[in-house]
Amino acid sequence: MSVTFVSFARQGVMRARISMRILPAVVLTALCGGCGPTTTPTVAPAAEPARPATSPQVTPEPVSEHGSFSVHRHGTGPAVILIPGLTCGADVWDETVQRLEGRYELHVLTLSGFAGRPPIDGPLLPRVREDLAAYIRAEGLRRPAVVGHSLGGFMALWLGATEPDLVGPLVAVDGLPSLAAAMNVPGPQVEAAAAAMRDQMASLDADAFAAQTRASLTGLMVSPDDVATVAQTAVRSDPPTVGKAMYEMLTRDLRQDVAAIESDVLLFGPGVGTPEQRTMVESVYREQMAAVPTHEVVFAEGSRHFVMLDARAFFAETLDAFLDARLGAAK
Repeated sequence: MSVTFVSFARQGVMRARISMRILPAVVLTALCGGCGPTTTPTVAPAAEPARPATSPQVTPEPVSEHGSFSVHRHGTGPAVILIPGLTCGADVWDETVQRLEGRYELHVLTLSGFAGRPPIDGPLLPRVREDLAAYIRAEGLRRPAVVGHSLGGFMALWLGATEPDLVGPLVAVDGLPSLAAAMNVPGPQVEAAAAAMRDQMASLDADAFAAQTRASLTGLMVSPDDVATVAQTAVRSDPPTVGKAMYEMLTRDLRQDVAAIESDVLLFGPGVGTPEQRTMVESVYREQMAAVPTHEVVFAEGSRHFVMLDARAFFAETLDAFLDARLGAAK
């Protein structure tokens, strides 16, 4: 979370009923990194040993450009779209790709302005939603699963709410319908704070942005090795684009819109903090998903924001079972 945003909170502009120390990881860190350091809850031991800071080798595939994002394709089978979070590129899904490419056709996105991809003019997230719907239709994908981390999870829910006939099962990995609502902040205050955060981010030069991103990622993952791996591409993001995306997500509330989703939805949440803190966090997550007709919320023991890295075995088992049951991929 940026220094600007924290300063607003300290001045009393952001009046959340939940302490800043126990907000969900997605709230504490304003999506997926790229902002300044913040206070993190006491973390339980990792659910399993962290892997080395070398990404698994995935089969190189041609990259195709689609306006507001690029796509790497892997494997064959029922279609699954993977969307990274703020500042992250397709490489954040490398382990998931390596595991699933033998059963599914994977379409792995990198959004414009993130992870070294050139930025685009104008709003980002509305353009991504429109371009992604157009991509699904142009490629003839039949109700693909959409899996997104953080901002990517928000995008999956938004697409499912606006194009319910177009998508299949949806998975949000620590991504919520309304970031601002999770903080219990009134709309006018959200607008001012989000605009200040956007402008502060746009003012950063490359070195300052890289330093803030590394500091933020340190609070988002259990393993320093995973921080180093993700930071390699995240620091190459465009600061104004990151600020713009943060603003667009903070000022959009999907809590009622998600009632239109026709697909099954799975939400992964973190599993850190004291029992009291975790009870409050879990309540926030369940409240945010209440309008989704068919959904499940699970929490990964010992995980912070990057559930797919902090709780690898739990994430793999839970995601694979969810997709297999709904897409019918051969094992």
